[in-house]
Amino acid sequence: MPRATDQQLRGFMAQIARLKNKSLDNVDRFELNKLLKSKGFDPLTATETTPIKDALKNGPYPTLGMVMYSFEYWFNYFYKELPSAELLVVALNVINDDGSLRTEAQVPDKDGLFQKMLRLGFRRFEAGDHLTASEIQTHAATDNPLQRDVNILFRGDSRLPDQIKTQGTMPQTQVDYLRRTRGMNQPWHPFRNTGNAVWVRNGEVNKDNCLFSAVSVTPQFAVATKFPLLNGLLGESPELVGHAVVVVRDLAGANANLALSAFARARQKFSQPAAPIERNVTLLASKTSIYAVIMRGAYNTQKYQGDAAFPEYASDNLDWGDHLIWFSITRVHFSQDANHGHLIIINDHKILHPVDAIKAALLGPNSWQALQAFVDDIVRRGTKGHDGTGGIAYTPPGVQPPFEIVRVKTVSFPEYRPVH
Repeated sequence: MPRATDQQLRGFMAQIARLKNKSLDNVDRFELNKLLKSKGFDPLTATETTPIKDALKNGPYPTLGMVMYSFEYWFNYFYKELPSAELLVVALNVINDDGSLRTEAQVPDKDGLFQKMLRLGFRRFEAGDHLTASEIQTHAATDNPLQRDVNILFRGDSRLPDQIKTQGTMPQTQVDYLRRTRGMNQPWHPFRNTGNAVWVRNGEVNKDNCLFSAVSVTPQFAVATKFPLLNGLLGESPELVGHAVVVVRDLAGANANLALSAFARARQKFSQPAAPIERNVTLLASKTSIYAVIMRGAYNTQKYQGDAAFPEYASDNLDWGDHLIWFSITRVHFSQDANHGHLIIINDHKILHPVDAIKAALLGPNSWQALQAFVDDIVRRGTKGHDGTGGIAYTPPGVQPPFEIVRVKTVSFPEYRPVH
């Protein structure tokens, strides 16, 4: 007898789950084999369904070839924040009996389905979560020395200053053009009637701002350089993503040979250490902008993050006048996963308003001097020298970079213009 394909297995699992009114996770091998036998297929001998379930938990719609802001895109966006016990319950709604994934037109009660995912995976900020600018400075200054003297925060944006000036800085859910072009006005979209609401993701992994309904700001410059996320740029602005040829050096102890015997390790300990080996690698690179912005009132995202609080707030009222300083940066990514970190290269920076106007917006007699000193330090450490050295390595807390970037040889983007 033939073996059922993965798609066929997925369909048979869905049929049983619907018939027995249970989750795909609870479809056991015995009842699946019974159906397979009746359909003329070989029975399963082990855990052949595990990869199928894992793929559904990660999607369920495959990202390869996915259209940005399509029904499938939005389904995955809300789906991935669901509690793990709900994933394969909700996934059943998008699987046909033949195992194919349903199109937008085939999914029943789309509005109710998306509302369920929003309710289970997101939390709407309440009025009590909102902090004044003064409260944010007090809160941020606890762990961030700069904010003890300067009432500014940082944010990442793929747009240049002229675009910020003409388009403004608002959550995407509040911009009519973006709501239309990104499908947020679809009758099934959970943000269709909640354009002014600000949401925080309440998933088991992610408890940060919903990037569509909030403008994220952070007291830490390096954290701001993580945004926009690399995967977002690949989908929305691929012209801002290129490659860098760099020389790297493995970090000491990063690849310790655990297979060595105790005697060999002891002998190695007292021998002359070998010089680190340098090698050329090609990494993804991206162009973006970082803005120093004046503090305004914002929602306290960290309230919902527990001990692993991420230094960010959810703003909803920044305008052009709040953007004080612009940094043009190139990120050389350690991997395609943004959580693995990157090297920050400062290409350029500019003060966006007259100095007297900025001084008037800052609080405290030493604010302007402290801000100047901070900017000078960032530019000094982040500028790439003629020999390719320089830049600021950033990894999230608890993440060790896979190697040290010794120098950057070339950086190129789709238009093939090197970054100097």
